[in-house]
Amino acid sequence: MARPKTPHLTPLELEIMHVLWNEGASNVQTVQQHLERELAYTTVQTMLNILHRKGKVKRTLKSGRTSINPWSAAVSSSVIT
Repeated sequence: MARPKTPHLTPLELEIMHVLWNEGASNVQTVQQHLERELAYTTVQTMLNILHRKGKVKRTLKSGRTSINPWSAAVSSSVIT
């Protein structure tokens, strides 16, 4: 059974948001390297997609191809914390 959707961020989502606020626009690998815990690349990518669906991060695409740093925070830290 799926978890109920919530506008609140989980501890992992918040940790990812802190990386984006501190590092600026980043790719999945950069976010992964700056997390306090070791997570698989695909886990970080999934979490970024979830944050994107929640409207907390935005994704930049260039000419149909992914840009170097496609993920950035869509909200400021003052809105979340």
